[in-house]
Amino acid sequence: MTIDLNIFQFLYGATGQYAILDWFFVFLASYLGPLLFIGAIVVIARNKQRFYFFSLTVLGLLLARGLMVEAIRFFYYRARPFVDLNIAPLISHDYTASFPSGHASFYFALALSIWYLNRRQGTWFLVAAGLIGLARIIIGVHWPSDIVMGAITGLVSVFIIQYLLPDKASFNRQPD
Repeated sequence: MTIDLNIFQFLYGATGQYAILDWFFVFLASYLGPLLFIGAIVVIARNKQRFYFFSLTVLGLLLARGLMVEAIRFFYYRARPFVDLNIAPLISHDYTASFPSGHASFYFALALSIWYLNRRQGTWFLVAAGLIGLARIIIGVHWPSDIVMGAITGLVSVFIIQYLLPDKASFNRQPD
């Protein structure tokens, strides 16, 4: 917990100094994600194998955020940093469990799905998912280990779904 606390305090210490910087962190933490989701829809819709990648994305997101994160939170509760440290986060947030980060799980799963579709675009999505996770630490709603475990959960979920789905060629074949 000490390393988590030290990293958190270092990053959270960047807030409250400049209003424009606080706004930027809030934008990354709260609004970049929905833009990323819209971008993923556009990228998938433009692909010839859209049904495969749509399935990969949706099933990966459901496994990551809907099942794995909730299962971990059911068995392990960890308070958010603003609760433990009695500080004011830059956004209002529920007092729900912090570990693992549902946002990190969701956006890393989304990014890896896009990476399977297009490596160049997927790399940008992965960077954006990392920025969202970093910003959620900076604004005071997650510990660093919440983000790391959320990212791992999202990535592993998509690896599992990609392994379980039939190959792309047979997935899009018309029935005889």
